[in-house]
This record gives sequence, structure tokens and C-alpha cells, in this order.
Amino acid sequence: MKKITSSKWLGTAALGLFVLSPISQAMAETASETLAPVIVTANRTAQTIDQSLSSVTLITREEIERLQPASITDLLRSRAGIDVASSGSFGKQTSIYSRGSSSKHTLLLVDGVRMGSASAGGAAWQHLPPSEIERIEIVRGPRTSLYGSDAVGGVIQVFTRRGVTGDPKVNAFVGGGSNGTNKVGASIAGGTENFSYSLGASRFETDGIDVTKDGDKDGYDNLSVSTNLEYRLSKATSFQFSLLTSHGETEYDSLFDPGGLYYDDYSQSALRLAWNQQFTSNWGSEFSLAQSYDKQDNYAPYGDSYFNTRKDQIAWINTLQLGIHELQVGVDAVRDNIDSSTQYDEDSRDNLGVFAQMHVPYGNLTGDASVRYDDNEQFGSKTTGQLALGYWLASDLNLRSSVGTAFVTPTFNDLYYPADPVWGGGGNPDLKPEKSTSYELGLHYSPNDFFFDAAVFYTDTKDLIVYDFATNKVQNTNKAEVTGLEIESGLKLEDWTLNLAATFLKPEDKETKKDLPRRAKNTLRVDLDRHWQDVDVGVSILSRGASYDDANNTKKLDSHLVVDLRASWEFYPSVTLRTSVQNLQDKEYSLATGYYEVGRAAYLTLEYKQ
Repeated sequence: MKKITSSKWLGTAALGLFVLSPISQAMAETASETLAPVIVTANRTAQTIDQSLSSVTLITREEIERLQPASITDLLRSRAGIDVASSGSFGKQTSIYSRGSSSKHTLLLVDGVRMGSASAGGAAWQHLPPSEIERIEIVRGPRTSLYGSDAVGGVIQVFTRRGVTGDPKVNAFVGGGSNGTNKVGASIAGGTENFSYSLGASRFETDGIDVTKDGDKDGYDNLSVSTNLEYRLSKATSFQFSLLTSHGETEYDSLFDPGGLYYDDYSQSALRLAWNQQFTSNWGSEFSLAQSYDKQDNYAPYGDSYFNTRKDQIAWINTLQLGIHELQVGVDAVRDNIDSSTQYDEDSRDNLGVFAQMHVPYGNLTGDASVRYDDNEQFGSKTTGQLALGYWLASDLNLRSSVGTAFVTPTFNDLYYPADPVWGGGGNPDLKPEKSTSYELGLHYSPNDFFFDAAVFYTDTKDLIVYDFATNKVQNTNKAEVTGLEIESGLKLEDWTLNLAATFLKPEDKETKKDLPRRAKNTLRVDLDRHWQDVDVGVSILSRGASYDDANNTKKLDSHLVVDLRASWEFYPSVTLRTSVQNLQDKEYSLATGYYEVGRAAYLTLEYKQ
């Protein structure tokens, strides 16, 4: 959630609007140099949060350390517009639902690298280590006109730790707690005028819990390494290298074979090399090469299997300043590759995308328009677009509206999974992309030490891919519509900080008039923190309404409310003791039928931070 850091920060947040109106220009002449936080995901270019015409949540490193999450899903759970489902506790399969869209309709980027499995779709969110994350940007609403496939419900971009100019800074931690949980990690970061670096590594392991109550615990371990390097050849030329890799093992249960031994050896990575060049004062360019890798070796009593997918990526983005207007033109290409013990009819496909975006401020009115053309080797071409308008009623109050189209390509499983020799079925190579149209109307108000943001939205999705029992194949048959309201608010009052996020949804299958599975109709998150000199204490309240685990709405997932506590004490310069209690009431609840989440758990961490 967007977080207020100080009264000075909020008092000068309107600087981000200086190109938008004469009022804000006058303020800029006397205001401080401090700017509102800068984001890059919403428009694929740098802008302050106050400039954005999108619904955006920023989770900073400071907030990550304060909340003490055991996993990234703890950070995302019950954020505005975000719902989470998982098959149990640590390291188990996790799905993210943005604005009620499918779990395959949220694009995950890590330092600009597209992540996700080409075989099954979706990303392995559960393996992203909080210790290696600098910040997270959550953009809600369609972004296919900038990023291509998958960005129907939104885009979530994870940025790894980065170095800044200065002497080397060392950070190290060791901790443990309930369920045989242990963690350890260290990083070093620094830089000179021309070179900056950040290197980090962490290990997390736990005995886990008995997620299906079959008598055995389901463990998990994760070893992660991150690297970020930047070399500035001159003020106009720089090169960047980033790497995040995680691998380990996760145990899981099958509801159909409770006593069986099931586990995965997994590995995922994001690698990127970029060249940034400011050719003139009005023309900047970025050329990047990237690769993501998702590897799973599955071990089960009935036989072993493996699914390895790789995304090879290349992009060239140019930004032109045309007075106070900005034009962005880019081209990107992605090749999906799959290597599996299952023999697919096809093992690769290419996608080429070309896009353009214009940012046009005019007095108190600002417009963003984008269009993208994708040529996919499997299904042909697709054109998407988005238009957003914002109007500033005052320097700290604006209204925004937008309409956008989006699509999602079928997965390799949808298209090419081989038919069973007895039961038939299998993939359907004639599938079309799922497509949607979304509308949004929002308001943002941020005076002094307070902010309030609200948005109402509607998404109409067609050609949803579902299993058709009549043909024994997946088909483009279903339609869905989601109507919703999301609210974010925050208050900084002396040493108190309060943040709130709420979402209200009506997710409906238009064919059956039933609720879409695993989408709660309401969620609420409240974070309250108090600071005393070297001590911080806080509480989080997370509430999730009831939902159904199946399309027929026969398997109900009950509503629940969970309370988390946390505290930290810097008892010696640079040395901090952190402790947390999750699920204080020891509430038993599930986010997927038959798979239980962690009960009451306590953790203790000792951290050294220069």
C-alpha cells in the first residue's frame, strides 16, 4: 500500500504535478526539492505516484522490514484489489487474483523480466524471497497495451535490492521460530560515482505444517541469490545487470492420496542486461536482453515428471520529450520454450509486440493513450489499447477515468497437452486468446499527512478457457464480469502510522450466474504502527470474506479474520531484534478446499544493518 513516510514528504508531493497545471507550477517555485515516490510499472516509464492515472500501490523496503513477512504472499494478502489463494503454507502453490480476474491474468515482472510457466500459466509467487526485495509496485487494471499478454487484472513488479553511492553497507540477519523455521541471510551494497552494486543471499527452511491433516508435515526450503550491478560510463550512458535466482524443495500432499510422498525440486530465475542511452536532451533509449527460467522436477508415488520452461526476451524502448508532452515507442519479443517429460505437439512459440504511448498534460487535464500490436506465432495478431484521463480539481485532489482492452494467450497445457489413451481429452490447438474490456473511475486525495484513493471498476471477459465435458477438451466458452470498489487510505500522526485497504467485488460467471471460484467478495487490511525512539510495535488485521472453491459453488471457503502482531527494538547501534506473532487467535482457515494455512506462529530475528 502507498505509505506516508513524513509530513515533509506529503507536503511536497504536489511537485510531481508541476507539468499539469499553473497552480502546481506556482507551488514548485517555493516548495522543497523532495518528490513523491517514483514508480515505473504503470506507464513503463518513470513518474511519481501523484502523476499516475492508474491505481497503484507501492510497498517499500522500509515497509517490508516493518511488517516482517514470512513470504511475499504475506505482503500481498488483502491489498486493495488483490486476493490470494494457496494450497497450504510455506512454498505451496499460490495464485494471485487482481480485481477478480483469473490467476493467469496478473503479469509478474522481476526487475523488468517476465516471469511465469509457459506450460501451466501463472507465476511461482511462493518462491520469491522477501529478504532480496527492495520494493514492489502493484498496478491494478489492464496493461496489455504496454506489456502484451497476461496483464488483464494488473501488473505486479518486484525490484531486487540495489546499491547507492557510498561506502559498502553490510546487512545480515539470522532468525527462527515455530514449525521448525530457520532463516539466515546477508547482503552488501555500495557504489562510487560510476559504479554501484548489491549482492545478497538468503536461506529459508521450515518443517512446515500438516496442510491436509494427514499426519505428516510438509516442509520447504529456499536458497536465493540476488545481484544488481550498474556501470555509468557517462551521464548519458549506463549499463545494468540484475539476477534473482531461487531453488530448493517443497513437499506437498494430494487429497486423493493422503499417505503418499510428494515433493518438487524447483528452480526459478530472472536475468537481465540493459543498456541505457540518453542520445539527446529529448531522446532516451533502453535496450535490454532478458531470460526467465521456471523448472520443476516432480516426484510422486505413481511416477516422476519434469516441466522446464524458459522465456527469452528482448526489448527496445525509446522515450521522446516533446515539450511538456512525452511519447514512448517500443518493440519487444518473447520466445516461450518448454522441455518436459510430457511430449507436447509444440515446444516453443514466438511473440512480437510493438507499442506506442503518449502522455499529454494540458492545464489541469492530463491524458494517457497507448496502443499495442502483437503478432503471435500460435494464434496470429491482436491489437489492444488504453485511454486514461485525469483532472486536477486542486493540487492535492484529482479525478481519473480509463478504458482498456487486454488478452491472455492460452498456455501450452491448454493447447498441446497430449490426450490420455483411455480418457482422451488433451489440449485444443484451436483455442483463441481470452480477451477483456475494463473501465475505471477513480479519485485521489493527498493533503499533508493523509491520503485517500478510491476506484470503481468493471471488467467484461470473453472466450474464457474452461473444460467442456461434451467435447472432453478445453474450449473458449465462458464469459465473466467483475464489478468492484477498492479503497486505500493512510494517515501519519506524529509517531503513529495507519494504513487501510478494502475491496468489494461482484465476480460473476455470466453463463451460470454463479460466483467465480476463489474470489472473495470483500477483503480488508488494516496496518497500525507506533514508533518510540528505538522501539516499534504494530498490529495487522486481515479479513477475507467467504468464497467458493469451485465453479458450481458447492465447496464453500468460510470467511476469516486474522490478527498479526510485531515489534522491533534497536538495542545497540545497527543491531535490531525483531519479533512477530502471526495468526494470534490460532484461527483455522483454508484458501483452497482441504488445505489449511498456518495457525499461531511466533518468530524472532536478529538483524545487523549498517
